[in-house]
Amino acid sequence: MTLLQALRAATHSSHQQLDRQISGEEITSDREAYARYLERFHDGLATCWSQLDWALLADLGLPDLDARKARYHSLTADLNTLGHPVPALDGTPAPQGDAARTIGCLYVLEGSIHGGAILLAELEKNTGTVPADACRFMTGFGEQNRTRWKDFTAWLDSLEADDDFRKDAAESAVKAFENFITSFGVTSATPATP
Repeated sequence: MTLLQALRAATHSSHQQLDRQISGEEITSDREAYARYLERFHDGLATCWSQLDWALLADLGLPDLDARKARYHSLTADLNTLGHPVPALDGTPAPQGDAARTIGCLYVLEGSIHGGAILLAELEKNTGTVPADACRFMTGFGEQNRTRWKDFTAWLDSLEADDDFRKDAAESAVKAFENFITSFGVTSATPATP
């Protein structure tokens, strides 16, 4: 089983539950609903952020590292634009050298770009509801979203990962999903085992 397969298998249940509980129609119904969604996402992201060892990711050759990091910071900027200031993400640094924890958490965060694209399409239907400069996080990498995801998953599968590493990364990814489930006030799912 590849690292990507292990991450997908382990997070499937939590991912599905979170997707069922988040209503794109509700989130994009008006400016305040969108801002509340971004605030909840920021809460989840802030917790995950403390698990990310960016220096380690650079050493492991994560493609487009600076652009990926900037995408997460754009969430704070979007909330500021909407008049909902939140703390910056530069909190407690992650424990150094824990590649499995970092990669598992990053897998969940990087995957959020897919949901962002769906919600952005809904926002575009509600033209004028939300200023364009409050959609930077949801826009992600724009036309490069698919390419960046493919680059990320190829990078994941290029990493040397034994059974223990895959297990630890999968546990980290499940915890990241559980963190977002908590941030959005959704009852926890039972995680699958990789």
